[in-house]
Amino acid sequence: MFTEDKVTEIFCMADDFCKFFDSMMAKYTIPTPKKHKYHRSGTFQDWY
Repeated sequence: MFTEDKVTEIFCMADDFCKFFDSMMAKYTIPTPKKHKYHRSGTFQDWY
């Protein structure tokens, strides 16, 4: 059986890991380029 202190310790360890992981992901992830939005209709009839 887990004591309340042990459960709290596990949650704190998980939280510390998530904070570290998020900071590393932000540091080493390649940013995605922003897509251009075109102001045109998507219907085929507008092409004629």
